[in-house]
Amino acid sequence: MRPEVSVVMAVHDDAPYLAETMDSVLSQSGPRVELVVVDDGSTDGSREILRRYAEEDARVRLVEQEHQGLTPALIHGCGLVTSEIVARQDAADVSRPGRLAAQRQALEADPGLVLVSCWTDVCGPAWEYLYTQRGTGRAERPLDGVGREGSRAVLLDAPPHHGSAMFRKSAYDRVGGYREAFFLAQDRDLWFRLAEVGRLQVLARAWYAARVLPDSRTSTYLDTQLRLGRLARRAFEARQEGRSDADVVREAGGLRPDGRPDGRSRAAAYYFIGEALRRNADARCIEYFRRAVALDPLAARAWARLAQAGTRQGLSILGWPWRS
Repeated sequence: MRPEVSVVMAVHDDAPYLAETMDSVLSQSGPRVELVVVDDGSTDGSREILRRYAEEDARVRLVEQEHQGLTPALIHGCGLVTSEIVARQDAADVSRPGRLAAQRQALEADPGLVLVSCWTDVCGPAWEYLYTQRGTGRAERPLDGVGREGSRAVLLDAPPHHGSAMFRKSAYDRVGGYREAFFLAQDRDLWFRLAEVGRLQVLARAWYAARVLPDSRTSTYLDTQLRLGRLARRAFEARQEGRSDADVVREAGGLRPDGRPDGRSRAAAYYFIGEALRRNADARCIEYFRRAVALDPLAARAWARLAQAGTRQGLSILGWPWRS
């Protein structure tokens, strides 16, 4: 029978997390599901894991390609789906039981709804709870996503996390789908365009859990991602003013990350995780601050947090003798 929800996932060297992620999707109850997985040139054993799943479960459709990046992989995957409803899933994250059924029910209840998401629990690499992303809170019930603040057009709400989104394939095709130019902000660019053709909703429950991985592209190329996000907004504003966004899209296509990931960018990601844990009074923060200063010995804020978390404990974890 034809699937009722097509889940699209791109994979590149995610072997340690794949089984948990795949199982979280394939164990969903409710709608008939197909899982379209695009292996984007993995070299760490991910492809072998995916092939095994595809052999054992007919719902898994595996596509293999040379490494091109996340956005081309998502474009490829979305072009292969056989359902009118498309759900995203990021490798290393999990969809909690009931997620797909709840989001599909929301779409079925409102023909004008084109995009539905949910709250997302953001966690560390070992599922340490950091915080919950809830969006702006305006779209707990369906609403027109485009509004105005004074004379400026704004997006009133959006999916808290890319992997938590579900959308109508017809709307995706109508607005042109993912655009390669916004390679680190392809989701934000798509949300702007979907909001221009229908309503959106963010379900007030954390049906999705996302990992923060210090070696991910999002963590190591954050500055470029933020710049592309601002360009996605500029493109949206141009369209709202009745102008073409072609010049902005060309500018986005000319951006590339500045150099290769280095110790400082990874240290900043470890600090980010440690700081979230510290705010939760979670002693595991010290290990992430330790990793931050090991990668970037000049990271003053990480040293300061180590001291705040307990100087004796921090230095002993670093392997340094304590001298009173």
